[in-house]
Amino acid sequence: MSEIERLAHWMLVWVKQHPEVRHQPRLDDKMVYEAVEAFPEVQPDEPQLALFRAKELRRAELRNQ
Repeated sequence: MSEIERLAHWMLVWVKQHPEVRHQPRLDDKMVYEAVEAFPEVQPDEPQLALFRAKELRRAELRNQ
């Protein structure tokens, strides 16, 4: 699993564990911040790419329900 996939899955799990943040404005910024805090070794562009991937994965989950 690539670093971006790993981050994307982590972001999905994090949001599911913290439902109070789901409808906050600036959730994207919060997710990137939390990912960098949890994975300080990632490259600067990876959290943003992982965020886009996490959104794709979530849309797929919702379509398949």
